[in-house]
Amino acid sequence: MWMWPFPEWVIEQAKHNSILKGLIAGFNLDDSDLASILDRFKDEKLLLGIRNIPDYHEKDDWIVSDDALRGMSLLVEREIPYHVLCNSPRYWKYIPDLLKQFPQHKFAIDHMGKPVFEDQVNSGWDEWIGEIAKYPNVFCKLSSQFFPHTGPFTEKEKRGEFSEDQKKYVKKCVELFGVDRCMFASDWPVCAEFGGIASPRDMYVTAQALLNHLTADERQKIFGGNCAKFYNLDLH
Repeated sequence: MWMWPFPEWVIEQAKHNSILKGLIAGFNLDDSDLASILDRFKDEKLLLGIRNIPDYHEKDDWIVSDDALRGMSLLVEREIPYHVLCNSPRYWKYIPDLLKQFPQHKFAIDHMGKPVFEDQVNSGWDEWIGEIAKYPNVFCKLSSQFFPHTGPFTEKEKRGEFSEDQKKYVKKCVELFGVDRCMFASDWPVCAEFGGIASPRDMYVTAQALLNHLTADERQKIFGGNCAKFYNLDLH
């Protein structure tokens, strides 16, 4: 679960819900108070990672600015994973520079790097995601392809039937990152805003269908095992 901007409140709610195993916070990497913020939550086991939305920053290269890199160093010191969100291909070119500077730190690429955004196919995604997959410390979250980006679901999508392109993106990520570095992410409750698939379970079933070419053991890794490994979770 992603939380922003009220981490204390969200964490308190999570403590009363056994379904939630962890939270991803929206603390800004370039916040001058980031060290004290992280120290405030240093004993909070539910805090599993940090994510930022690049659109909230003025410059496209914000993620590799001096302030952001200083913030990333604080995450590295505390072994807090970072989620890379690229809402537009204009951010892609800066991610390899980030990864090169922190080769031992855990990163997760959210939404597979958005091969499609607002119904537009982002050319160059194949080459970019291929480069990112070469970093062994980077995991890929298989999400965003299990629901349409704009407008209501089609009748086929409501039944869990997706286009060949949607299948292609998911399979490409599994091929590049391998079954040991891919993690399923439901996109719920965002997906419910568009109609059709309206629950985490529905999304789970749909994703399972898209990955039915894998063995049961391989799917177990993607739908739980890799997540536990990435976040050091005990799911038993």
